[in-house]
Amino acid sequence: MQRESGLSRRRVAAAGNLLQRVGARGGPEAAVQRAVEFAKQQRQLEQSRLEMMRGYAETSGCRRHYLLGYFGQASGPVCGNCDNCRTGSAQRDSSPSSGPFPVGATIRHREGGEGTVLQVEQDRITVLFASAGYRTLSLEAVQEQHLAEKVADHPQPPDPSRGRRSG
Repeated sequence: MQRESGLSRRRVAAAGNLLQRVGARGGPEAAVQRAVEFAKQQRQLEQSRLEMMRGYAETSGCRRHYLLGYFGQASGPVCGNCDNCRTGSAQRDSSPSSGPFPVGATIRHREGGEGTVLQVEQDRITVLFASAGYRTLSLEAVQEQHLAEKVADHPQPPDPSRGRRSG
């Protein structure tokens, strides 16, 4: 297969693994289409994870809150130990404890589908969508344009390992 395709051994193996992961039902064309869509979703998830880490680096809020939110856990008062808490910026940016989309709530977004609210800040929420990964949404836009609705208050915590590569 490597010789016919002109691809490196590694690329052929990656393509084979991807095709195996999505299944071969429906013929080769359908399997390739599913593999392309799956790879696209994986890239989106990886990009959204990178954006979340960039957000961690740039936050002026409590870094403990940010990390707990990333893993879908509500947090109490600011930690008082991180650099932002010590400088006082975390207290100024402390997260609201309630609102229309509390941490752990399942929402349905017009474009993103269903997702779990991981973090709530004064002006935005961060949601983990099954199909699109992590997205930070303007709370004002979501409310004014009716972009999302709460489906459930506190479902099972999201699985942060979803979408991780194996091996």
